[in-house]
Amino acid sequence: MRAWLKSWRLGWVLLLAAACEGEQMIRSAPEMQLGADQIDFGLVRTGTSAREHLTIDNLGRVALTLDPVRIVDDPAAPGGASSFSLPTPMASVERQAVLEVLFEPAAIGDFRALLLIQSDDPDPADQLAVVPLLGRGAQPRVRLVPACQPPCTEFAVVEAPPSIDFGVRLPLRRGPAGVLFEPAWPTVSLLNEGEWPLSLTSGELWGDAGFATIESITAQDLVVPPGGSLAVHVTFDPQSGVRKRYVAQLILGTDDPLAPQASVLLSGELAPNEPPSVCAAIVEVRQPDGSVSYPRDASGALSFGGFVPVQPGEKGLLQLSAFSDHFTPGLHPHELDQGDETVCTTDREDGREALMYHWSVISRPAGSSAEVIDPDNPEPRFKTDAIGQYVLRLTVTDPWGESASADVEFEAMPIRDLIAQLSWEQQPGVDLDLHLVKPGPCGDQADCLFDRDGDIDGFLSGLTNGVFDWGLAGYSWDDPRLDLDDQGDGPLIEIATLNHPQLDPACQTQRCAYDVYVHHFKDWRADSRTGPSCPARPCLAGSACGCPETGAGVDSVCVSERCVAPVRANVKIYARTTASQPSLVLPAVGEDLSLPSPCTLWHVARILWPSLEELYRDPRAAPVVLEVGAPGQRSFAFYGSLAPSSFSCAPNTPAGTPFEDVTFLPGTIPLYP
Repeated sequence: MRAWLKSWRLGWVLLLAAACEGEQMIRSAPEMQLGADQIDFGLVRTGTSAREHLTIDNLGRVALTLDPVRIVDDPAAPGGASSFSLPTPMASVERQAVLEVLFEPAAIGDFRALLLIQSDDPDPADQLAVVPLLGRGAQPRVRLVPACQPPCTEFAVVEAPPSIDFGVRLPLRRGPAGVLFEPAWPTVSLLNEGEWPLSLTSGELWGDAGFATIESITAQDLVVPPGGSLAVHVTFDPQSGVRKRYVAQLILGTDDPLAPQASVLLSGELAPNEPPSVCAAIVEVRQPDGSVSYPRDASGALSFGGFVPVQPGEKGLLQLSAFSDHFTPGLHPHELDQGDETVCTTDREDGREALMYHWSVISRPAGSSAEVIDPDNPEPRFKTDAIGQYVLRLTVTDPWGESASADVEFEAMPIRDLIAQLSWEQQPGVDLDLHLVKPGPCGDQADCLFDRDGDIDGFLSGLTNGVFDWGLAGYSWDDPRLDLDDQGDGPLIEIATLNHPQLDPACQTQRCAYDVYVHHFKDWRADSRTGPSCPARPCLAGSACGCPETGAGVDSVCVSERCVAPVRANVKIYARTTASQPSLVLPAVGEDLSLPSPCTLWHVARILWPSLEELYRDPRAAPVVLEVGAPGQRSFAFYGSLAPSSFSCAPNTPAGTPFEDVTFLPGTIPLYP
């Protein structure tokens, strides 16, 4: 028991001794220790404040007493103390305290001050702590800089004061694929030359319409960092059509306090609208024989506007074009870029797509009724229906109403040696047949009239499918051709042609005779069937029969017991001559010639063609074209049969004649009792 008590007492003594020894190591006086040697606020936007904190530790066992903490100017940078402040005073520190320091820069620049902390720390070296305070006031700084891509020949750009002059410009337009043709537009760069991020608060264009920006300028969350920039492309597209000087301002609102609104002056002018550049030409001709011809230059190359022969005919067709680059390989005219003034038709303001095209017939040969097919197409077609000169006009109008024209002049003429043309203009419903008859005999006939082996006309052409073998047997290039056939419902023109007439067997050693006839086949006119009855019967068909007194016309005649108007025909013959110089034109000027009734046959002319031997001796030997009869004494006959109450001439070959031999023979003029 005593031993245990003794050791217990000894333990407490040792413990108390250890405790006393530890208590002597803790300082009883206050001791100040700071958490930082200086406070640097960095960049702070002027007009705003920033807060930093300084930790003050008390290492002593008693409270650390502080004199009023003060902020004073740094002698090296006077005037800075006013930008720093202490929101909450601090008088003592038990163990640890946090001192809050506020920085409110009033201007852009560096600010310095000294934070003075006086305490009752017994150590003279620690009684006064001096903490440098540093900070810099900052702001964004906006500057608008216009620019354009070198060489910048389209626009005038000035940096100070900032402006862009777009000069004289055309309205923008879109190409075939809807792509807008645009230049490399100038830009306006929003520069931040300050030390604080710059925010775009607004953007707008004030002034005349026509200016725009490609990028949006209305976004409220656009921020440009210090030293950064934001580029905006500015466009000018004057679509109003009003010629004047357009002026506007691009105004950008920012949070730069010195320039809350920065602007760039914009100006430009609408270029005067010029009429389109127009050209027109024939680019393809389908000839009556089925061949195709193209315009070519002297070297034989395809050439827009080059010469191309045009032959009128039922199968003939012209292709017209408004595009000088029609023959450009691999490129359709509509796919060209804008403003290419080396080609036409085009318009420097509107290109091709917006243009309106219209073709019209300015002049055509007498008797022709040809019109442009699809006249509002830039590349329409045209069918010639008569021999002679044609003038077609292309008029092109732009969206602003300016127009220009170009003419296509050409001569339609069969490239054949002997040509006969029959016309009976302004008499629709009448069917006349032109006959070109070769030298006889044909079989047992003394001549070849109405013989399918020697007479080309509309009726016989139907029996032979248009195939005739004249001249050299088995060769087609010397055969006749009915280029135009009309039944009274077309242009009222027929054309028959022949090449190398001297190759007929009858023309070997002496001149041979080709004859031209006109046969009145049918009267389809509605008023013929409803005309008044012939009052002076009995009379022959085609005679006056008292009709002039009925009011049917001073020259009316009796046909099928009705008073009808006679038919007037015109014939032109070309024997190795040009379209402007026919060998013969009938009837003669001032002559009143008419075909009184169906089945009337008019022997128009006889052509004496040089023989093959004569042409060998003299290739220039000229044919002789003779009119048959004279004014008032023309040669008329009656071929076919005209039934009572009929207005159509019928073949009159004997019953039982093979179909291929059915034709018209001399007949008897009907007598109306």
